[in-house]
Amino acid sequence: MKMFLERMKMLQGKRSQREFAEYLSIPLNSYTNWFLYDRNPSIDTLYSICTKLGESADWLLGLSDCRAPGSDAANAPRIAALEKQVHDLEVENAALQKALALLGGGRHVSVPRNGGAAAVKSA
Repeated sequence: MKMFLERMKMLQGKRSQREFAEYLSIPLNSYTNWFLYDRNPSIDTLYSICTKLGESADWLLGLSDCRAPGSDAANAPRIAALEKQVHDLEVENAALQKALALLGGGRHVSVPRNGGAAAVKSA
């Protein structure tokens, strides 16, 4: 719970406890009791705070260093996979460009059309 209180204080910033509690739509006595008496917010209150602030509950509770849901850290595996796909496509494109160059600039190349029939196109 210590991490939760530290992060709430950080998010509060220079605002007073009253201002921040009002911003979060939380009764002031509930907010101050978290700090004074080591009380915990309800699940509904935690959900409301995360939604209002755009923060991850895992981050707020100290279970993760990833702040916002959908942040770059949370998407790192997906980003890495997409970067690999881009790299693979660039390699494939380079190979196709090389093959096309070997066919010669003035030669005709058969390109399949939507219906499967070949069309003649200048390279």
